[in-house]
Amino acid sequence: MSTAVSSADKKTLWGNFLSLASLKGFDYILPLITLPYLVRVLGVEHFGIVSFAQSFAQYFILITQYGFTLSATREISLNRDDPKKINEIFLSVMTVKLLLAAVCFLILLSTIAVFPLFRDYWMVHLFSFGLVMGDVLIPVWFFQGMERMKFIAYFNISAKLIFTCLVFLLVRGPEDVMLVPLVNGIGFVSVGLVSLYVVNRYFSIRFFVPPVAMVRHLFVDGWNIFIANITPSLYHNSSTFLLGILASNTAVGYYTAGAKLIEVGNAFMYIIARTIYPYMNRNRHAFQTMKKYLLLPGLLMTVAFLLLADIAVKILFTDAFGDTALILRLLAVSPLTIGVMGAYGSNYLLVHKQDKLYMRIIMYSSLGGLVLLCGGIVFFQHYGAAVTVSITRIVMAALCFAAYRRLKAAEAPEAA
Repeated sequence: MSTAVSSADKKTLWGNFLSLASLKGFDYILPLITLPYLVRVLGVEHFGIVSFAQSFAQYFILITQYGFTLSATREISLNRDDPKKINEIFLSVMTVKLLLAAVCFLILLSTIAVFPLFRDYWMVHLFSFGLVMGDVLIPVWFFQGMERMKFIAYFNISAKLIFTCLVFLLVRGPEDVMLVPLVNGIGFVSVGLVSLYVVNRYFSIRFFVPPVAMVRHLFVDGWNIFIANITPSLYHNSSTFLLGILASNTAVGYYTAGAKLIEVGNAFMYIIARTIYPYMNRNRHAFQTMKKYLLLPGLLMTVAFLLLADIAVKILFTDAFGDTALILRLLAVSPLTIGVMGAYGSNYLLVHKQDKLYMRIIMYSSLGGLVLLCGGIVFFQHYGAAVTVSITRIVMAALCFAAYRRLKAAEAPEAA
C-alpha cells in the first residue's frame, strides 16, 4: 500500500534532511578538507596512530549512545505533544548517557595504564575521549524526534569550522599528532554545551532528577537497539582497531584513508534514513513511497565510488597512498547496502517494533564478520579488512530484506 506524502510533510522532511545533512555532513565534509593536509603533514604512520585512537574512542561512543539514536528518537516522536513527558525522557536519557560515559572513562584510564600500545601515545587516546563527551552532550536524538534539527545544525557548523581552522593553524608536523584529537574534542564539546542551552531555551526543558521508573524503562527499551548498534563495530570499527594490533599503523593509514571517503557516502545514507525514521513511526503506510529515497541514492553512490576511485585518491592524497584506490573500490558497495538496511531494517522492522529480529540480524552478521575479519587481516592486511566489511554489509542487507518479505507475506492473509 502506498500513501501520498502531504505538502506539509514534504516541507518538514526536506527541512529536517537539510538540517541533519548540515549536522552530519560537516562531520564528514570538513574532515575531507583537513584529510589531505593531515596525511601529508603527519605521514602514513602518525595518521594511522590518530585513526587507531579514534577507532578505540568509537567503542565508547557506541556504549554511551546505547541505542538512543533510535529508541529515544521513537519515544520523543510518539510523545512530542506532551511537554512533561518530553522533559522526563530527555533527562532520563542524559542521565544514562552520563553514567555510561563515566564508566567508559575509567575503562580508558585502566587501558592506558596496563597496555604499552596505548601508553606510548596516551595523550592522543585521552584527548580522543573528547569525541565521546561531545557525543554524550549533543542530543541529536531529541532534535530528530522533535523533527527540529535546524537549531543544532547552526552551532555544529560553527564548531566544525573552528576545528578546521585550528588544524591548519596548529598542526605542522608529526610531533603535533596529539593536537588533532584535542581540537576535534574541543569542537564536539562546544557543540554539546551550546545544544544544551538551546534545549533549555527553546523547548523549555528543565533540569531535575528524572524518575527512576522512566530511566529504567528507557534503559530496557533501548537494549535491543543498543545490541544492534554496537555489534557492527565487531567488524566495522574493529577493522581499524585490529589492523593497528595485528598489522601496522601504516596499514591502518591506507585503510582509514579509503574508509573515510566511503563514510561520506554512508553518512549521506544514514542522514536520509534518520530523516525518514520519525515520519515513518507516524505514517507506516508510506513505506512503499519512502523506500525509494534510500535505495536509489545508495545505488548511485556505489556506482560513483567504483568509477571515480582512482581520481579521488589522486586528488586528495599523496603517492604514498597508492593502495587506497583499491580499498575504495572494495568498500564501494557500502552505500547501497546501508540504503537497503535503512529501508527494510530501521524504517520497516524497527517501525513495526521488530527490535529483537533486527537485533538478531545485526548481531549474528557482525559476529560472523568478526571471524572473517581476523583471518582477512592476518593473511591480507588492509585488503582483507575491506573485503570483510563489504561481505558483512551485504549479508546484513540481504537478511533485512528477507525479514521484510517474510513479514509482508505473513500480513497478506490477515489483510485478506
